[in-house]
Amino acid sequence: MAKGLFSRRLLLKLMAAGLLGAIAIPRLFKRASSSGPVQHILPAVTHNQFLIKVSFLKPKTAVQLSVSGPWQDNLIAGQQTDSHGRFWMFQVSGLAPDSSYSLQLQDSTSPIADAWPLKTFPAPNAQPQSLKLLCYTCAGGPDGFAFPGGKEIFKPHHVRQTLFDSALEMKPDAAVAIGDHIYWDLRGSDSVTLSAGLFGQIVTWYLQQVFGAFDRSAEIIGNKSANEKVLTAIGDDQIANLYGTKFKSTPMFFVPDDHDYFENDDADIGTFPADSFSRRAHAAMAHLYYPSFMSSRPEFPGTDSEGNNRSFGTFRFGDLVEVPMVDCAGYLTLAEGGDQSVLFPSAVEDWLLSKIASNQTQHFGLIPSHPLGWTAGKWREWYPDVVAPDTGFTGLVENKLMANVQGVLSAKAQKALWQTGWWLQHQRLITAIADNQKRPTILLSGDIHALGAKTIEASSEIDLSHRPIQTVLVGSVSTSTLAWPSAARSIPAASPEWLQTSDHVATTEDNGFTMIEFSRHSIVATLVNCGGGPQSSDAALTSEKGAALTKTEIVLT
Repeated sequence: MAKGLFSRRLLLKLMAAGLLGAIAIPRLFKRASSSGPVQHILPAVTHNQFLIKVSFLKPKTAVQLSVSGPWQDNLIAGQQTDSHGRFWMFQVSGLAPDSSYSLQLQDSTSPIADAWPLKTFPAPNAQPQSLKLLCYTCAGGPDGFAFPGGKEIFKPHHVRQTLFDSALEMKPDAAVAIGDHIYWDLRGSDSVTLSAGLFGQIVTWYLQQVFGAFDRSAEIIGNKSANEKVLTAIGDDQIANLYGTKFKSTPMFFVPDDHDYFENDDADIGTFPADSFSRRAHAAMAHLYYPSFMSSRPEFPGTDSEGNNRSFGTFRFGDLVEVPMVDCAGYLTLAEGGDQSVLFPSAVEDWLLSKIASNQTQHFGLIPSHPLGWTAGKWREWYPDVVAPDTGFTGLVENKLMANVQGVLSAKAQKALWQTGWWLQHQRLITAIADNQKRPTILLSGDIHALGAKTIEASSEIDLSHRPIQTVLVGSVSTSTLAWPSAARSIPAASPEWLQTSDHVATTEDNGFTMIEFSRHSIVATLVNCGGGPQSSDAALTSEKGAALTKTEIVLT
């Protein structure tokens, strides 16, 4: 072999990649895709506006949205959001509250696809009788890829879509996807890095050939940017082809978390606070694929050129319920001493505390991207718990992902990079919720790959026995063999040591979702367990009859 043509290491990589390709390529060719000209539609609404993101399989030079209904019979010109004409955005204002509209996409000559309905929320002073809200977490991840032996990080799209179909059959009025809409962890590099070691390098090399790599110094969306092709290859696979047009009549709200910044929260390499590229990549993905929050503050970080916000916002459903949604990853801080650090900016916290104290709605829901009431020993948590060698260990612990560590969750050890200020921010939120005696609050969280519900009865020195706080871990959509907490971090999700809690529904590692029904006098949560966890089978999820659902209904007020 000619010197310099192939190294032994490269030859081994190529041989192993051929084996990997023989396993993965057949599934890659079976990845979900649209069967028509429209690739995906994802809408958000307020009481008087629509914000809709659309993509097409082939570029368009101009697209319009026909809007027919009360106060409207217009053609709204689409705003092209990419360089080639595949991605379009429609922001429609001046709509009547609590009203259904007929929408249809059109090009310069004819309709592109069938019309569909979409309804505005009730006006802020209206008195709706109920709201049914779908919540889930962690729907992202590449489709059609498995490791040798059938091990997966993510469920294939057809499994996730079966779960979505089951949720939509319950007819939610709106849906919230809580974080991790994509998984493409760069670890500060230009291409995805799944794991260390030779096999991890082979997988990284293989996926780089399929999807490409970023130039972190270049613009992400632009005519001369190769980054746009990489971004849309990832987004088409993980968002557009996953959702398609299933949710075109269901208002959607997307709360970002760590993976949406193209990084896992790895303590050993310091992936957060997010750097400039991570924030630009998150902004570009959101700009093309899913709607931002229309009800936010223009001075908050994450506000786009249209005045909508990608990280912090709220929705209100008449006087029945208001639900603020908060990104706990993109703008976290690390401060000297740690007491002044926050998981989201102080200006956002002040806004949120004022919302908690307000009594303008019958009920209140809070959705932070990082869970209130659970720990998995990760460094970027509200809580100091970490997997220590034993309960009495007080030294420094740096837990690495997939490290197969042995130990117990403990708050006595020093968790690397953890900040006391995050806990202090947690306590300010808990105090504000406890102080409002006039309306019920429910906490809805994602991120941790599990499903459960509990009552927080005390948070360190804060006694909540007179008014316990209800919190739900809403269930993950895509999590598979290698991504459950017990596999990735060697322990299942658990209650933090500094909290006193009791279970409504025991926390389990299974795929699922939660349906919350707010009525005038109650909040009822239905936790839907679809199986698929490490102790169960995917058979029910993939059967022709659809998911075999275990529904647990709990009355939270």
